[in-house]
Amino acid sequence: MSLAPDHLPDILAENLDLLIVGFNPSLVSWASGHHYANPVNNFYRLLFKAGLTSRLLKPEEDVLLPEFGIGLTNFVIDTPSANETAVPVSVYRASGAALEEKVARLEPKVVSFNGLKLYNL
Repeated sequence: MSLAPDHLPDILAENLDLLIVGFNPSLVSWASGHHYANPVNNFYRLLFKAGLTSRLLKPEEDVLLPEFGIGLTNFVIDTPSANETAVPVSVYRASGAALEEKVARLEPKVVSFNGLKLYNL
């Protein structure tokens, strides 16, 4: 019997060019332990098409992203859901300090929020 994880691990490093911040882990990502793991998600394909990675990565290769200067985290790290609307806005707001600490500590060149709703919190 395996225990469910208590969070989806961040993919972080110092000197990142880009830190991508998602809403919260999807159910598929939570179960697999890898960011943007849903087979219909275009995340890795778009990174490659934009020239941010030199090859098309698979979700299980998310740990390689710092080699390309990219890090991943979620605004809410410990609450998986089918979509961002399943998580109350109060939970997102309560998670802001932890994200601010990560950004201050790592000092990435650019922070990108993956979703307009995050901007409006």
